[in-house]
Amino acid sequence: MAAAILGRYAGSYDFRFPENPTVPSVWQIALTDGERSLQGAPLIPLSDAEFAWGGANRLTFVTDAQGRVTHFEVVFVEGNLVGRRLPDGR
Repeated sequence: MAAAILGRYAGSYDFRFPENPTVPSVWQIALTDGERSLQGAPLIPLSDAEFAWGGANRLTFVTDAQGRVTHFEVVFVEGNLVGRRLPDGR
């Protein structure tokens, strides 16, 4: 996968657990040596926007009309959970 695609998702995301949605948990997506990871677990590319994460979990990045990454969704048995992208520098 091209470095430009890999790098566009790196950053901080505000993830809130459904059982406590008022408490933010900042999750980091890092790009190290051409490999992307979320909270230290590798993201395995399935397409330009969809990745396998933490075994059987599927993570999809969502963009707005201008192509900016707005959030990711992780599919769990309980339902989709969302991590909203934080502005740069956070």
